[in-house]
Amino acid sequence: MRIGGPDVHDPTEKETQTHDQLGSAAAAGRTLPLPPDPAERGRRFGHRVGHDRRHRGGRGLRDRRRRDEDRDQQERPARRLRLEARRQRLRPLRRDESGVSAVEFAFVAPALIFLIFFAIQGALFFYGRSVAIQSAREGVSQLRLAQDEATYLDIRAGVKANTEQFATSVGREALIDPLATPAYDAEQGRVRMKVHGRVISLIPMLDLTVTEEAEGPVERFEGAR
Repeated sequence: MRIGGPDVHDPTEKETQTHDQLGSAAAAGRTLPLPPDPAERGRRFGHRVGHDRRHRGGRGLRDRRRRDEDRDQQERPARRLRLEARRQRLRPLRRDESGVSAVEFAFVAPALIFLIFFAIQGALFFYGRSVAIQSAREGVSQLRLAQDEATYLDIRAGVKANTEQFATSVGREALIDPLATPAYDAEQGRVRMKVHGRVISLIPMLDLTVTEEAEGPVERFEGAR
């Protein structure tokens, strides 16, 4: 449609032409394809554009990663040299720790050795104490045979010697210089034996002594009636 000037597009004219074409095609028995839907064209075009963008973005990401890897491969020797140079600069500032283990052992070893000797010394002390107790009991078992004070005076020296010999033979060197002291109580009818001695010492200038005592009633024998 022309209105006194340049051509102006009139949508009504285009629709009229389309209807005329459809009418003539229907009269001739032919079917014309429908014009494409603008919305459908937009979706197709947008899908293609998005696909192209994603495809181009994937290639760009792979290319960027490849470039980064190549750059790392090229810069790795230089980075290693920089790290080595930094270590060389910091090396004089570090403390020299050579010989630290020996110094630590020099401080710890005396305490450890002292603990070991202390444990052994404690075991020897308790062993000497046990020997003294057993010797005193052995002496009491012999003194109980004294029915009266006269009998006690007769067997006193022999029991004392036997007790000291027993302590020496059983204790070996755990109980040094054992000394047995017997006693008799006529009023209560009881006997007593005291054993005194020194315990072997592993620590210089350490004198350990033990004194143990045992007692018991005098045995009485009555004649048969």
